[in-house]
Amino acid sequence: MSSNSAVIRFGFKDHKEIMDAKAGNKKHSAVCIFCSTTNRITERSGTSSAFTRHLSRAHKAKYEEYIRMGKEPQASSRQQGITGFLTPGAGPSTGTQTVQVYNITHPRQKAINNAIIKDLIVGCSMPLSIVENLHFRNFMKVIEPRYTPMARSTLGSVRLPQMYEAGKHKIKDILGAVSSVSITTDIWSDRVMRSFLGVTVHTIIPSTTGSLKLTSALLSCQRFKGAHTGERIATAFDDIIEENGIKNKIDFVVTDNASNMKAAFKVRFPTPDVTEEAEEEGENVEDEAIWHDLEEEDEEQVFTILENSSKQRLSCFAHSLQLVIGDGLKETRGLATAIARASRMSTLLHRSTVFKEKFEKAFGTNRTIPASNTTRWNSTLHQLKAILTLELRSLVEVCGTGFPEVAYTAREWSQLSEMCDVLTPFGEATDLTQGDQMVTISLVVPTVLDLNSHLKKKRDSARHCRPLVNTLLASLQRRFKGIFLNCQMAEPSQGSHDEPFVDKVYLLSTVLDPQFSLQWVDIDVVIDTDAYSLRHTREELKEMLQDLVITEADANSLSEDAPPHTHGISTSSEEEEEVPAKVPRLLAKYSRHRHRSGGPSQEDTTRRQLVKYLQVVSESQSTLSALQFWQDMAKKLPTLYKLACKVLSVPASSAPVERIFSRGGIIMRPHRARLSAEMLSMLMFLKCNEDIL
Repeated sequence: MSSNSAVIRFGFKDHKEIMDAKAGNKKHSAVCIFCSTTNRITERSGTSSAFTRHLSRAHKAKYEEYIRMGKEPQASSRQQGITGFLTPGAGPSTGTQTVQVYNITHPRQKAINNAIIKDLIVGCSMPLSIVENLHFRNFMKVIEPRYTPMARSTLGSVRLPQMYEAGKHKIKDILGAVSSVSITTDIWSDRVMRSFLGVTVHTIIPSTTGSLKLTSALLSCQRFKGAHTGERIATAFDDIIEENGIKNKIDFVVTDNASNMKAAFKVRFPTPDVTEEAEEEGENVEDEAIWHDLEEEDEEQVFTILENSSKQRLSCFAHSLQLVIGDGLKETRGLATAIARASRMSTLLHRSTVFKEKFEKAFGTNRTIPASNTTRWNSTLHQLKAILTLELRSLVEVCGTGFPEVAYTAREWSQLSEMCDVLTPFGEATDLTQGDQMVTISLVVPTVLDLNSHLKKKRDSARHCRPLVNTLLASLQRRFKGIFLNCQMAEPSQGSHDEPFVDKVYLLSTVLDPQFSLQWVDIDVVIDTDAYSLRHTREELKEMLQDLVITEADANSLSEDAPPHTHGISTSSEEEEEVPAKVPRLLAKYSRHRHRSGGPSQEDTTRRQLVKYLQVVSESQSTLSALQFWQDMAKKLPTLYKLACKVLSVPASSAPVERIFSRGGIIMRPHRARLSAEMLSMLMFLKCNEDIL
């Protein structure tokens, strides 16, 4: 037990640590300053109960003073001398002042402990051992002499786990109040090659001020052992989702394009071909009674299928865009020399003092060339842009005869300039779609179509980069084929429903974002045809988009408003209902709901809301964000509002979970490589959720 123990500092002196050779353990002892004779109290190391017990039995008045001082510390009438809090065990017998330390339950003691945990350990990612660091403790004595630092063992085994559990419960409570969420997930390996499965959740909820807020949280970043197979990923994912109570609230899961992630969510979100199975068994699938009067067991299976079919895995937009760039950069053989010079120049600036001095003399000390990263293509773009900010003639003079390997020719300089012009919009698109505190899903369709138009223009004007442009264009149209199909800019083929980015959420979110609405159709939907056919295609697409919004808004509203499903319960009024007219069986529950509710057509109501929405957007000169707009229109357009909150909360990329891993790398710096996996998971959870905990 340290001499910093409150009771020892209050009433004892001459504290010593001793080793009991017979018992084989450590003990500590101190002399009571209130006893008339030298009375040394001995106790096993790690506890102070014997000291407290001695005070309570031998010096009751002093013991009561000690307890009272812990609860209501009295300020000294004169400022304490420095020795009063730097000398352990100071008291009357030593001729110095006694430090009045806080009791562990004192509000001030608790507040300082909480601040150390929240702001230093979590906020600044300081190591846990700082609480036992001598310099830190001396610092705290100067700041607050009456504070007693906690032990590292208490911090790691008690305080952080308590904060972690409280944070998990708070996030679970927040998610309990929402009806739909979206997920991003990925696997990360730390610097000692331990794998972790990270899962983040995203939803839109009203803030305390009433404004809509895009809320993101880290659900878990837990240790993942064994092979990274799709089935094992799906099992671990299910455990996290079950623990947080959102199994039936997930709409979309965004992952990268790794084969194991694709396989995991084929397992997680199965879509059985009910039609094929029924036809093989010879059933009449057109009989509405099959879908309205199911046995309890069959009905449960159908509802499970319907539930899972509404969940989709989406590809990460940023990762797919990086694959497009990767395809293009493979066709830059004619530009390879210019790109290589940029990389060598960056290396020279970090390794050659002679070159760095010449460079800084010519361009100033605030200019540099950043290094590129093979895993992030836009780092190469930033490197090339940094070089192009320099003046070519001055750069050639700096290189001189000593560094000819980084001296650019006029042709290479022109190649770099043209290449940056081609790639800059891709860099902007990558940055725009990687936020987690702003709407990004609605940017996907306009961005892809705008990049398509950009490349077509560059294809006609490029002098040095035409192979790059052609490859980028072909790769963009292939990797985002679903968008081009939905916008009638590509011909459908067999299996078109499985094309990347074919999901309707991309169209819905774009239409329901007031900065795009339907205006992007007239700007970015371009096909090689005459003006009349193009105009007809655009009008047809607009009608299709409006029908899609109405259908999805009605379905979403009905699913949110419908009472919880109960199995095996039927009323006489329900039994007497006439079976509705034929509708697609997957929409049977909607037709049944309309048949029961009667009244005005929900579709007509939603259509009027859509017309009103398009009118407001076309007439408005406001620059409100999507969330601000729907906050203002929540009561005027309630059905569209519900759908907008659902689709606009979906992240366009898996960047949120990748940022979690970046923070994990900061927490586990090289000198903290012994940090346990459990502690790393807790610290990452607390760090990434500190804004909402």
